[in-house]
Amino acid sequence: MQIFRYGKRELDHLKKRDEALGAAIDRIGMLEFEVVPDLLASLVKSIITQQISTKAAWSIWNRMLGHFGAVTPRTIHSASAEDIQRCGLSMRKARSIKEIARAVINGELNLSELHELPDKEVIRRLSSLNGIGTGRRKCSSYSPWSAPMWSAGETLVYARE
Repeated sequence: MQIFRYGKRELDHLKKRDEALGAAIDRIGMLEFEVVPDLLASLVKSIITQQISTKAAWSIWNRMLGHFGAVTPRTIHSASAEDIQRCGLSMRKARSIKEIARAVINGELNLSELHELPDKEVIRRLSSLNGIGTGRRKCSSYSPWSAPMWSAGETLVYARE
């Protein structure tokens, strides 16, 4: 597992940008964030984590890895939505994940070119995908793909090299 590394400089920047966030940083301290360098896996994990606890999301993610071996366009596209659902997802999330893999396989979404595009264009391309809400589109649009990103409403915190 890769961990995103950050330091005092980054924390000080965030504290200056948002008083409430700064208070939370002072109270909580440094956190570890797993880096998911593969964009498809990152998008799938993002869908999994929507509106469920971290513990439940980890359980589902680990079931997917155990069942499929790897989360790739080919493995997801070849699975049925029911097979994906059996990992612990709602049918709606399973279909959304399957749609992303279909778009990649059919060439409608080229993941390798996204990191070269301006943020607005990445958001436009991802906005056509079910299961990728406004925050997810914005979070997923920033380079590098391995940077951790999370949102609080429309306030997004992300790392960019």
